[in-house]
Amino acid sequence: MGDPITELRLLADRPGSASRELDPPNPELRSVVAGDATDTRLLRPLTELDPTEFTQTVAQSSDTPETHSPAAPEPNVAPSSEDRLTALRLYAEARISSADNKHSRAISLLDRAVALDPESPEIWRALGDARRAERFENSAYEAYRRAAELGSNEPQTLLLAGLGAKTRDRPEAAAEWLLRAVRAEPGHADPLIAYAAAVALGESLIELGYLTAGLDALAEGVQIPRIARVPTEVGREAADVQRRLGLLRMLQGDTLLRLGRNAEAASAYQAARGLPGAEGVRDRLIYALRTSGNDAGAALVLIDEIRETPRVAPDAARLLAVLAGSIEPRSLVSDAVASLDDRGSASRRADLLALRASTLPK
Repeated sequence: MGDPITELRLLADRPGSASRELDPPNPELRSVVAGDATDTRLLRPLTELDPTEFTQTVAQSSDTPETHSPAAPEPNVAPSSEDRLTALRLYAEARISSADNKHSRAISLLDRAVALDPESPEIWRALGDARRAERFENSAYEAYRRAAELGSNEPQTLLLAGLGAKTRDRPEAAAEWLLRAVRAEPGHADPLIAYAAAVALGESLIELGYLTAGLDALAEGVQIPRIARVPTEVGREAADVQRRLGLLRMLQGDTLLRLGRNAEAASAYQAARGLPGAEGVRDRLIYALRTSGNDAGAALVLIDEIRETPRVAPDAARLLAVLAGSIEPRSLVSDAVASLDDRGSASRRADLLALRASTLPK
């Protein structure tokens, strides 16, 4: 026989044997695998969804802008031609002020403009941009929300409206606007907008029970490139995605588990290992590997962990002993343990000797 760890890797790379049912190792995983197989939303792919599916369930926002909110115009009163022209002039003047970083003046001008022409998504979008530049996040969202509701097809506007809705527990509104953002034609010149929108869309769809569609969106979003290499107007939002990549990969794995796609879940958990925020992924990964019939892969996870740590964790030793009895040849796990470097403390050497003994064929 060659190197036992190489043999284990070859065995782990083969298609798994028949899947098996196991009790999840902790309560958190128990909640993950409790999917409802009768829910018709589960298997619908992203390509089948239409933003209008969510439009009818979107409630009117009750968010209160933190500042700079113009007086509401009289309902159902169309602005006059003169009002529209004045609003357009104010809008053009505000754009010049924003370009000169005079955002407070731009906000004042645009507040007057939307009071005159409240049905213009372009003016609301510009007001959102000016408020955002001044860090008035709540009132910026209010402006982006109005632009989105008025039919704006501008991807950055839809992204920021969707993100605002998502943080305010309005997943239906978020799903509608973010789906429009990822499908907007033409797309935005800033490529990070599409990635950030896809991630937020995936999270919102999964929250709403559209698991397959959510996975489709997440698969696109987690491919986001490093921010430093791409000039962007959504640096904060893109940086948030980068910080949460470990959690997002875990969400992919959890969702795949709920769909019974355990081997794919293992791949998602494997991608999460070592990423910030992915604490707890090891137990999920082992569970997904074992339930998809890949005991060799589960054993490798534990052996790799033991190789990198000064002591052998008791739970790892117990589980490796169980796995050793299900992997052929029966001596493979014990031989892999024997091949580990035992140089170091006396306690590590004692741990490895005890581990090898517990994994010997019975």
